Amino acid sequence: MRWLFLAAFLSASHSVEPSWHARIAADDRPGLSLDEFAPYDSGSDIARSFERPFSREDAFEILLKTRVFAMVIDGGPPISGPLQASPQSVAFGVLCEERDARALFLDLIERAHRAGQLYGLCGLYLVDRQEFTEQLPRYSNDETKVYFANGCIHSFSEVSGIVRSDEGHEDIVGGEIPSELEGAHKGFFH
Repeated sequence: MRWLFLAAFLSASHSVEPSWHARIAADDRPGLSLDEFAPYDSGSDIARSFERPFSREDAFEILLKTRVFAMVIDGGPPISGPLQASPQSVAFGVLCEERDARALFLDLIERAHRAGQLYGLCGLYLVDRQEFTEQLPRYSNDETKVYFANGCIHSFSEVSGIVRSDEGHEDIVGGEIPSELEGAHKGFFH
């Protein structure tokens, strides 16, 4: 009986600390609608509140809380100054370089808004194709609309259309979107 008590005591005293990214709180506000988020108003996204270069914590928080699925080019009318990588694509690149990238992308899939979940799916495409395939059915028929920004093109798009395009556009399943996002932090834009 003493051994049982001692084993219970030792296991309780060695509780596992949550991972660094699990300590970053998710955003519990609902997703955006056309009434709340006018096209070309990307300045109201959380990603704009962080300064570059992003720490891994900043990068994770950006993708955890973003409501914008922003591709590589950051812009919108009127474009002032040189084109640069979107904050989301830079944050994505930071997470791709982390040793625990797979766990980070899985956490985004579980806790982020839909836009952040799409970044998680893109990350899994790059770091764990089997897990990507397992997560794919969750998004393949998802008609939820997310704010999609690609340079000066801003719109609300269905998740399923971003995941798999029937119109021959870039998509996640074909690998074009994950590859573009991964390349953003490697110097396409500064």
